[in-house]
Amino acid sequence: MKEKLTQHFQQTSLTITLSEIQAIRKKNTSRTACRVYKDGKIGIAGCIGKADINDLFKKAEHNLEYSIDYPVEPTQNTKSNISIDSCSISDAELCTEVEKVLKEVTRLHPDFTISHKVNLNKFKIALENELGMNLSFSDKNINVALLLRKKGSSDIMNTAFGITTRSFDTEKIIKACSEHITAYSTMLPFPKEPLPLILQDNVVTPIFQRDLSAKLMGTGSSLFQKQLGQQVFNPSFNLKIENDPMETFGPNFDMEGVITPESLSYLVKDGVILRPYSDKRTSMMYGFENTGCGEGAYDGVPTLGACGARIVSGNKTLKELLNGQMGLLVMFAGGGDFTPDGKYASPVQLAYLTDGEKLIGRVPEFTIKASIYDIFGKDFIGMSSNKLFVHNDERMLVTKMNIEQL
Repeated sequence: MKEKLTQHFQQTSLTITLSEIQAIRKKNTSRTACRVYKDGKIGIAGCIGKADINDLFKKAEHNLEYSIDYPVEPTQNTKSNISIDSCSISDAELCTEVEKVLKEVTRLHPDFTISHKVNLNKFKIALENELGMNLSFSDKNINVALLLRKKGSSDIMNTAFGITTRSFDTEKIIKACSEHITAYSTMLPFPKEPLPLILQDNVVTPIFQRDLSAKLMGTGSSLFQKQLGQQVFNPSFNLKIENDPMETFGPNFDMEGVITPESLSYLVKDGVILRPYSDKRTSMMYGFENTGCGEGAYDGVPTLGACGARIVSGNKTLKELLNGQMGLLVMFAGGGDFTPDGKYASPVQLAYLTDGEKLIGRVPEFTIKASIYDIFGKDFIGMSSNKLFVHNDERMLVTKMNIEQL
């Protein structure tokens, strides 16, 4: 059985130094891989650039001689063709709008400089085989990553603004950068009373990427090994594999051509651990449900990868979750991690006091400590229904942790 994977990636990258566009780089890359399945083995051949498909399939068939085990059933009779075309900005328009941002933020805050990147990305992936699988996804988006640095500072950045979007809203980006700089420049005393913490969920969800892996579950080395099927977390806590391309900026299928059905997308539902995430081969090996989490290089054998699970948002905005309180919005928390028994600790290099809508000012550095069972258990407040534009235009996690000023 033959299968073909194609990827095409175009990028226009603006390099920003000292609040000016210093370089414009363009990239245009095509990758093609052909797979041949036979008797539980797989042969793969790939190339970058223009591909001779017949020649690639011959090489892939020849590579069956390496006897690479891949005893899975290829995806059959699955069709999905999604093309998102809501991003219409051109290269020239992007340069013009980025220059407006740089000039205006510099005018408002002449003691700060802006650096790093703005990328315009266009991506297409297609996966098809002889058994009726025909999948494709294409998208165009803008990735903004602006480092904001006070002149004379010894750091490469003092604060930052980043976003992945399909529309470049110049005025909102100017406002967000200005709000960051103003808040950073407003030093506040450390709060006397414990306040809720506001974080992007990917700060603390890596533990689920690690311990809800079907491999760890299957080998008996997962933290949650004995808690499958049990209520472990807050009844309002839900964790699911998100495969909506509008949210993920990626395809709704994995590298094995599997589209995660809604019935298998929840890993944690109402605080109950339902299942680990898995791919085809791991599911066969350990008897778990296949949740469509096969990853790998375009010319590599698909294998179990991180599932990209996200906390499901509730029905309250960030301000409503704070319920009249102030919160500490964590901007930079580098160096933190979970211990094998689920305890988390991290220094917080930058955090802002916020009312859930605006950044009020900067607080001194501190450390945070908590158990995973408390973060998403008794101390879990919720996941916001709205997105906070000033912080990557993401929904935000609100919880409590032990806080100690450095």
